[in-house]
Amino acid sequence: MQKITARDNQKIKLAHSLEQKKFRDEKGLFLAEGVRNCEEVIKAGMSIQYGLFSQDLISSKRGSTLLQKLLDIGTDMYEVSGQFLAIAAATETPQGLVLVVKKHLLELEQVVAAAAGRAILILDAIRDPGNVGTILRTAWAANIGCVVVLPGCADIFSPKVVRSAMGGLYWLSCTITMPDIACAVLKKAGYRVVLTAANGTPLAEAELAGKLAWVFGNEAEGPGQFLCKQADDMVGIPIKNGVDSLNVAVAAGILLFADKIK
Repeated sequence: MQKITARDNQKIKLAHSLEQKKFRDEKGLFLAEGVRNCEEVIKAGMSIQYGLFSQDLISSKRGSTLLQKLLDIGTDMYEVSGQFLAIAAATETPQGLVLVVKKHLLELEQVVAAAAGRAILILDAIRDPGNVGTILRTAWAANIGCVVVLPGCADIFSPKVVRSAMGGLYWLSCTITMPDIACAVLKKAGYRVVLTAANGTPLAEAELAGKLAWVFGNEAEGPGQFLCKQADDMVGIPIKNGVDSLNVAVAAGILLFADKIK
């Protein structure tokens, strides 16, 4: 455990740069902040490059215990001032701790195999990071097999998605690919591609057995044309007349648990 006293230290600069997608992509790293979030990083066995902490972390027993766990697993930890930690962090209140973590992405065939027949989640051009993070958290709770991210989605490793996912990102098998590749591999593996649509089969009557690949699309426009053409089924959630639509994260919460409560 070392102490950083220079503002232009490379550890601080690297952490700060990871607020931007281009540097997350270039380095293959992302930020995890806060006590609860970082506890999940450890539980999930994520690969941690290093951590930055301030005295705020060790002002509580929970924080002190977390720091000791990080040291026990061999994490390189650096003490910084609260001012320096604020520079490194993407949030205004990082709770005294920032971890620089290695991204975990698999090939499409790997995540489909790992799903072992469980439902799969496809995210198509969902731009709001809060929605993406909430959906990931819901997918984790619903024991979804894997998550397939298509172009146009908010970066699943952005700070806001990571915070909104509340640890779900670390436990899910994720991949990034193109719609045509996703559909070809999923259908070959015996999955049905299922979209949500107002004119779809009412949820109460829908057949939810078997291998399902749920598609959740852009907040304003829904799934892209290719996925609409490739869909095997469409399921509708009954809503009050006059209401335009549900928030995509709310819709995901209903549908991903539908087979568990029918």
